[in-house]
Amino acid sequence: MAHRRTVRAIATGLGLIALAGCRARIATLDVTPRRLAIYGTEQSKELTVRALDGKGSPLPEMPPIVWTSSDPRVAEVSGNGHIVPKAPGKTVVTAQSGKITASATVEVVDLSRIELVPALLRLVGPRGTTAKLELSGRNAQNKPAPVPPVAWLVRDAKVASIAADGTVASLAAGKTLVTARVGDLVAESELEVDLRSVSRIELRPETAILHVGESQKLTVTAYDENGLPIPNAGAQLVAGSPDVVKVLGDGTITGLSAGTSVVTATVGERHAQATILVD
Repeated sequence: MAHRRTVRAIATGLGLIALAGCRARIATLDVTPRRLAIYGTEQSKELTVRALDGKGSPLPEMPPIVWTSSDPRVAEVSGNGHIVPKAPGKTVVTAQSGKITASATVEVVDLSRIELVPALLRLVGPRGTTAKLELSGRNAQNKPAPVPPVAWLVRDAKVASIAADGTVASLAAGKTLVTARVGDLVAESELEVDLRSVSRIELRPETAILHVGESQKLTVTAYDENGLPIPNAGAQLVAGSPDVVKVLGDGTITGLSAGTSVVTATVGERHAQATILVD
Protein backbone atom coordinates (compact mmCIF):
# COMPACT_ATOMS: atom_id res chain seq x y z
CA MET A 1 0.00 0.00 0.00
CA ALA A 2 2.75 2.42 0.89
CA HIS A 3 4.39 1.71 -2.46
CA ARG A 4 1.12 2.46 -4.30
CA ARG A 5 0.67 5.72 -2.41
CA THR A 6 4.20 6.69 -3.28
CA VAL A 7 3.65 5.95 -6.99
CA ARG A 8 0.35 7.86 -6.94
CA ALA A 9 1.99 10.85 -5.26
CA ILE A 10 4.81 10.85 -7.79
CA ALA A 11 2.34 10.66 -10.68
CA THR A 12 0.27 13.49 -9.22
CA GLY A 13 3.36 15.60 -8.74
CA LEU A 14 4.48 14.98 -12.30
CA GLY A 15 1.01 15.97 -13.56
CA LEU A 16 1.12 19.23 -11.62
CA ILE A 17 4.61 19.93 -12.91
CA ALA A 18 3.48 19.21 -16.48
CA LEU A 19 0.44 21.46 -16.06
CA ALA A 20 2.60 24.22 -14.62
CA GLY A 21 5.02 23.77 -17.48
CA CYS A 22 2.17 24.00 -19.99
CA ARG A 23 0.96 27.20 -18.41
CA ALA A 24 4.47 28.59 -18.35
CA ARG A 25 4.76 28.05 -22.09
CA ILE A 26 2.08 30.71 -22.76
CA ALA A 27 4.31 33.65 -23.60
CA THR A 28 2.13 35.92 -25.76
CA LEU A 29 -1.28 36.28 -27.35
CA ASP A 30 -1.64 37.23 -31.01
CA VAL A 31 -4.86 38.97 -32.12
CA THR A 32 -5.67 39.18 -35.85
CA PRO A 33 -6.21 41.65 -37.42
CA ARG A 34 -4.54 44.30 -35.28
CA ARG A 35 -6.58 47.02 -36.99
CA LEU A 36 -10.17 46.42 -38.09
CA ALA A 37 -12.47 48.81 -39.94
CA ILE A 38 -16.20 48.07 -40.01
CA TYR A 39 -18.30 50.04 -42.48
CA GLY A 40 -21.80 50.68 -41.17
CA THR A 41 -23.46 49.05 -38.19
CA GLU A 42 -25.27 46.34 -40.14
CA GLN A 43 -22.43 43.82 -40.36
CA SER A 44 -20.49 42.13 -37.58
CA LYS A 45 -16.87 40.96 -37.77
CA GLU A 46 -14.58 38.43 -36.13
CA LEU A 47 -11.23 38.74 -34.39
CA THR A 48 -9.09 35.64 -33.91
CA VAL A 49 -6.55 35.00 -31.18
CA ARG A 50 -3.67 32.55 -30.84
CA ALA A 51 -1.70 31.59 -27.74
CA LEU A 52 2.02 31.43 -28.51
CA ASP A 53 4.96 29.94 -26.65
CA GLY A 54 8.30 31.63 -26.08
CA LYS A 55 9.45 30.66 -29.57
CA GLY A 56 6.37 32.15 -31.23
CA SER A 57 4.76 28.79 -31.98
CA PRO A 58 1.00 28.27 -31.38
CA LEU A 59 0.03 26.16 -28.39
CA PRO A 60 -1.94 23.00 -29.18
CA GLU A 61 -4.71 24.00 -26.76
CA MET A 62 -6.13 27.48 -26.26
CA PRO A 63 -6.35 28.76 -22.69
CA PRO A 64 -9.55 30.54 -21.57
CA ILE A 65 -9.78 34.01 -23.15
CA VAL A 66 -11.63 37.03 -21.75
CA TRP A 67 -12.61 39.68 -24.33
CA THR A 68 -13.33 43.33 -23.49
CA SER A 69 -14.05 46.54 -25.42
CA SER A 70 -12.77 49.87 -24.14
CA ASP A 71 -15.90 51.58 -25.49
CA PRO A 72 -18.88 49.22 -25.88
CA ARG A 73 -20.89 52.19 -27.17
CA VAL A 74 -18.82 51.93 -30.37
CA ALA A 75 -18.54 48.13 -30.56
CA GLU A 76 -19.28 45.19 -28.30
CA VAL A 77 -17.29 41.96 -28.24
CA SER A 78 -18.42 38.49 -27.19
CA GLY A 79 -16.35 35.69 -25.69
CA ASN A 80 -15.22 34.32 -29.06
CA GLY A 81 -13.97 37.60 -30.57
CA HIS A 82 -17.26 38.40 -32.31
CA ILE A 83 -17.46 42.18 -32.87
CA VAL A 84 -20.86 43.87 -33.06
CA PRO A 85 -20.67 47.52 -34.22
CA LYS A 86 -22.94 49.98 -32.45
CA ALA A 87 -21.99 53.52 -33.49
CA PRO A 88 -19.28 55.40 -35.43
CA GLY A 89 -16.03 55.79 -33.52
CA LYS A 90 -12.98 53.88 -32.31
CA THR A 91 -12.50 51.36 -29.55
CA VAL A 92 -9.76 49.01 -28.37
CA VAL A 93 -10.70 45.35 -28.08
CA THR A 94 -8.52 43.30 -25.73
CA ALA A 95 -8.06 39.55 -25.38
CA GLN A 96 -6.73 38.44 -21.98
CA SER A 97 -5.54 35.15 -20.51
CA GLY A 98 -4.32 35.57 -16.97
CA LYS A 99 -1.90 38.46 -17.04
CA ILE A 100 -1.20 38.18 -20.75
CA THR A 101 -3.08 40.52 -23.08
CA ALA A 102 -3.22 41.52 -26.75
CA SER A 103 -5.29 44.25 -28.35
CA ALA A 104 -6.75 45.37 -31.65
CA THR A 105 -8.05 48.78 -32.70
CA VAL A 106 -11.58 48.66 -34.08
CA GLU A 107 -13.04 51.59 -36.02
CA VAL A 108 -16.71 51.79 -36.97
CA VAL A 109 -17.15 54.01 -40.04
CA ASP A 110 -20.51 55.59 -40.82
CA LEU A 111 -20.56 54.34 -44.40
CA SER A 112 -23.36 51.96 -45.35
CA ARG A 113 -23.04 51.77 -49.13
CA ILE A 114 -21.02 53.00 -52.11
CA GLU A 115 -22.21 53.83 -55.63
CA LEU A 116 -20.47 54.14 -59.01
CA VAL A 117 -21.56 56.64 -61.66
CA PRO A 118 -22.20 55.95 -64.45
CA ALA A 119 -23.45 52.39 -63.98
CA LEU A 120 -22.80 51.79 -67.69
CA LEU A 121 -19.75 53.42 -69.31
CA ARG A 122 -18.99 53.24 -73.01
CA LEU A 123 -15.47 54.24 -74.03
CA VAL A 124 -15.49 55.25 -77.70
CA GLY A 125 -12.35 56.25 -79.59
CA PRO A 126 -8.85 54.95 -80.20
CA ARG A 127 -6.91 52.83 -77.73
CA GLY A 128 -6.09 54.86 -74.63
CA THR A 129 -9.37 56.78 -74.53
CA THR A 130 -10.20 57.66 -70.92
CA ALA A 131 -13.21 58.51 -68.80
CA LYS A 132 -13.69 58.75 -65.06
CA LEU A 133 -15.96 56.73 -62.82
CA GLU A 134 -17.22 58.68 -59.81
CA LEU A 135 -17.57 56.88 -56.49
CA SER A 136 -19.84 58.25 -53.78
CA GLY A 137 -20.84 57.02 -50.35
CA ARG A 138 -23.98 57.05 -48.22
CA ASN A 139 -24.28 56.64 -44.47
CA ALA A 140 -26.98 54.89 -42.44
CA GLN A 141 -29.22 57.98 -42.77
CA ASN A 142 -28.77 57.90 -46.58
CA LYS A 143 -26.77 61.12 -46.47
CA PRO A 144 -23.52 61.71 -48.40
CA ALA A 145 -20.51 60.25 -46.61
CA PRO A 146 -16.78 60.44 -47.39
CA VAL A 147 -15.25 57.36 -48.99
CA PRO A 148 -11.88 56.02 -47.78
CA PRO A 149 -9.24 54.61 -50.17
CA VAL A 150 -10.74 52.24 -52.72
CA ALA A 151 -9.57 48.93 -54.17
CA TRP A 152 -10.33 48.88 -57.91
CA LEU A 153 -10.61 45.81 -60.11
CA VAL A 154 -11.24 45.36 -63.85
CA ARG A 155 -12.50 41.84 -64.46
CA ASP A 156 -10.87 41.62 -67.90
CA ALA A 157 -7.58 43.49 -67.70
CA LYS A 158 -7.08 43.06 -71.46
CA VAL A 159 -10.06 45.34 -72.18
CA ALA A 160 -9.25 48.29 -69.91
CA SER A 161 -7.15 49.56 -67.03
CA ILE A 162 -8.14 51.76 -64.12
CA ALA A 163 -6.21 54.30 -62.06
CA ALA A 164 -6.50 54.97 -58.34
CA ASP A 165 -8.80 57.97 -58.97
CA GLY A 166 -11.30 55.88 -60.98
CA THR A 167 -10.07 56.91 -64.45
CA VAL A 168 -10.63 54.08 -66.93
CA ALA A 169 -8.46 53.73 -70.06
CA SER A 170 -9.38 51.57 -73.04
CA LEU A 171 -7.02 48.82 -74.20
CA ALA A 172 -9.02 46.55 -76.52
CA ALA A 173 -12.56 46.23 -77.84
CA GLY A 174 -14.86 44.29 -75.57
CA LYS A 175 -17.00 44.34 -72.45
CA THR A 176 -16.01 43.94 -68.83
CA LEU A 177 -16.98 44.86 -65.30
CA VAL A 178 -15.30 47.44 -63.06
CA THR A 179 -15.55 46.87 -59.32
CA ALA A 180 -14.86 49.29 -56.47
CA ARG A 181 -14.42 47.77 -53.02
CA VAL A 182 -14.22 49.40 -49.60
CA GLY A 183 -14.06 46.70 -46.95
CA ASP A 184 -17.17 44.57 -47.55
CA LEU A 185 -18.88 47.32 -49.56
CA VAL A 186 -18.92 46.81 -53.33
CA ALA A 187 -20.07 48.93 -56.28
CA GLU A 188 -19.94 47.90 -59.93
CA SER A 189 -20.08 49.53 -63.34
CA GLU A 190 -20.41 47.82 -66.72
CA LEU A 191 -17.77 48.90 -69.20
CA GLU A 192 -17.86 48.65 -72.99
CA VAL A 193 -14.86 49.57 -75.13
CA ASP A 194 -15.62 50.55 -78.75
CA LEU A 195 -12.44 51.24 -80.70
CA ARG A 196 -13.38 53.57 -83.55
CA SER A 197 -12.60 57.02 -84.94
CA VAL A 198 -14.40 60.07 -83.55
CA SER A 199 -14.70 62.99 -85.97
CA ARG A 200 -15.92 65.60 -83.48
CA ILE A 201 -17.76 66.08 -80.18
CA GLU A 202 -20.20 68.62 -78.81
CA LEU A 203 -20.64 69.79 -75.23
CA ARG A 204 -24.00 71.31 -74.41
CA PRO A 205 -24.84 73.84 -73.18
CA GLU A 206 -21.80 75.81 -74.27
CA THR A 207 -22.52 78.37 -71.54
CA ALA A 208 -24.20 77.77 -68.19
CA ILE A 209 -24.94 80.08 -65.24
CA LEU A 210 -25.13 78.56 -61.76
CA HIS A 211 -25.64 79.81 -58.24
CA VAL A 212 -23.28 78.52 -55.56
CA GLY A 213 -24.56 75.09 -54.57
CA GLU A 214 -26.67 74.70 -57.69
CA SER A 215 -26.15 71.77 -60.09
CA GLN A 216 -26.77 71.19 -63.77
CA LYS A 217 -25.91 68.42 -66.21
CA LEU A 218 -23.76 68.88 -69.31
CA THR A 219 -24.32 66.59 -72.29
CA VAL A 220 -21.52 65.24 -74.46
CA THR A 221 -22.31 63.98 -77.97
CA ALA A 222 -19.68 62.24 -80.09
CA TYR A 223 -19.93 61.79 -83.87
CA ASP A 224 -18.38 59.12 -86.09
CA GLU A 225 -16.65 59.62 -89.45
CA ASN A 226 -20.01 59.69 -91.23
CA GLY A 227 -21.28 62.47 -88.98
CA LEU A 228 -23.67 60.21 -87.12
CA PRO A 229 -24.05 60.41 -83.33
CA ILE A 230 -22.37 57.64 -81.33
CA PRO A 231 -24.81 56.63 -78.59
CA ASN A 232 -23.69 56.80 -74.94
CA ALA A 233 -20.07 57.72 -75.63
CA GLY A 234 -18.27 58.31 -72.35
CA ALA A 235 -16.13 61.44 -71.98
CA GLN A 236 -13.37 62.68 -69.73
CA LEU A 237 -14.57 65.93 -68.11
CA VAL A 238 -12.21 68.36 -66.41
CA ALA A 239 -12.90 71.75 -64.81
CA GLY A 240 -10.26 74.40 -65.45
CA SER A 241 -11.02 75.97 -62.04
CA PRO A 242 -12.00 73.13 -59.70
CA ASP A 243 -12.43 75.59 -56.83
CA VAL A 244 -15.24 77.26 -58.82
CA VAL A 245 -16.96 74.24 -60.38
CA LYS A 246 -17.07 70.58 -59.42
CA VAL A 247 -17.65 68.24 -62.36
CA LEU A 248 -18.59 64.56 -62.19
CA GLY A 249 -18.02 61.84 -64.74
CA ASP A 250 -21.69 61.76 -65.73
CA GLY A 251 -21.57 65.45 -66.71
CA THR A 252 -23.09 66.89 -63.52
CA ILE A 253 -21.55 70.25 -62.62
CA THR A 254 -21.99 72.03 -59.28
CA GLY A 255 -21.13 75.64 -58.45
CA LEU A 256 -18.70 75.85 -55.54
CA SER A 257 -17.74 79.53 -55.44
CA ALA A 258 -18.28 82.72 -57.43
CA GLY A 259 -16.21 82.87 -60.59
CA THR A 260 -15.79 81.46 -64.07
CA SER A 261 -14.50 78.07 -65.13
CA VAL A 262 -14.07 76.31 -68.46
CA VAL A 263 -15.08 72.64 -68.53
CA THR A 264 -13.32 70.54 -71.15
CA ALA A 265 -14.76 67.28 -72.49
CA THR A 266 -12.49 64.77 -74.21
CA VAL A 267 -13.48 61.72 -76.25
CA GLY A 268 -10.49 60.02 -77.80
CA GLU A 269 -8.51 62.80 -79.45
CA ARG A 270 -11.44 65.23 -79.76
CA HIS A 271 -12.23 68.08 -77.37
CA ALA A 272 -15.07 70.48 -76.68
CA GLN A 273 -15.50 73.19 -74.06
CA ALA A 274 -18.22 74.91 -72.09
CA THR A 275 -17.99 78.10 -70.02
CA ILE A 276 -19.56 77.96 -66.56
CA LEU A 277 -20.40 81.19 -64.66
CA VAL A 278 -21.05 80.87 -60.94
CA ASP A 279 -22.56 83.72 -58.93
